[in-house]
Amino acid sequence: LVAHRLEWSGRRLALGLGELVVLGDRRPGPGYLTPASFLWSEQHFQGDKDNTLIFLDLRWRPPLPGVWLLHADLAIDDYTLKDFGEHYEGQKTASQLGLCLCPLPAGPRGPGGEIRDMYLGSLRIPGISWLTLEHTRSRPYFGTHFQTINQYSHAGRSLGPFEDPNTRATEWEWRHELDFGLPPAGPLGGAAGLMCFTAKGGRLVHGGNEYDPEGLLLRNVGGDLDQPHRDGVDPQPAPFLDGVLDSSDYLSLGLELRLAFERGWGQGANRRRPTASSLGVLNLRLEWSTWKLYRPAEQPADSRERMLEFRLDWARPF
Repeated sequence: LVAHRLEWSGRRLALGLGELVVLGDRRPGPGYLTPASFLWSEQHFQGDKDNTLIFLDLRWRPPLPGVWLLHADLAIDDYTLKDFGEHYEGQKTASQLGLCLCPLPAGPRGPGGEIRDMYLGSLRIPGISWLTLEHTRSRPYFGTHFQTINQYSHAGRSLGPFEDPNTRATEWEWRHELDFGLPPAGPLGGAAGLMCFTAKGGRLVHGGNEYDPEGLLLRNVGGDLDQPHRDGVDPQPAPFLDGVLDSSDYLSLGLELRLAFERGWGQGANRRRPTASSLGVLNLRLEWSTWKLYRPAEQPADSRERMLEFRLDWARPF
């Protein structure tokens, strides 16, 4: 994997432009190792054997009450300008549009610059709340390659936004963070704590390929990362969310508690992470999740799953 990135950051606006190339079973040539080279052109020069990606991202903080952050991301796996707006298999892109906001004015910041509380008029609300909204699309065949070893995956996991292309998701998350401290007790110099309440949910829709009962591929719509487009076999038109549609709704509620035990009180940003004087960090997380999967009429019946997860760990600095 070879990658380049160029970024510009201003007071309210940040822009990013980057590229990367995946090389499966061969070493990168000198053209890939030159920082000033254009990987997309170099890949064409070397015979179109590798898988390239160009990505653009934008971050903007509009001048509104509270804290607002708008972000937009575009990844281009393959694209033909003459087919702009057409639903062809060569238009392999993924995009995301999101908004993260704290709609209430924040109070005075702590020693480390952290926000500790919000205000609704004259009412003080301890902690800080964040609301995140995101919409993500991955077009058919995004991340696939005619050589499987060059697809956008690692250790069997996709490097794209979803496990398989031809997928759309609309998701939200609410998170409330609350700082607190515990007084010294015995040999402990005290503890800096962070408590987080989270709620998140969304809907995912995926257009899958069509298979017969024996597992033989009947129609390739670009819905499987392991199944690239086959020239002369699969049709050129590749409409978004074509094929066997399945969707799922999910909801998750969580509580997370983090305690950083100190030989002495932490200061500023050290309230949230281990320092040289830390005895260790205790992390506790409790999360309840539920999913409902909706399948087409010819598939097995809809199903619902629920899960309760409890996690407890202790980390000590070296």
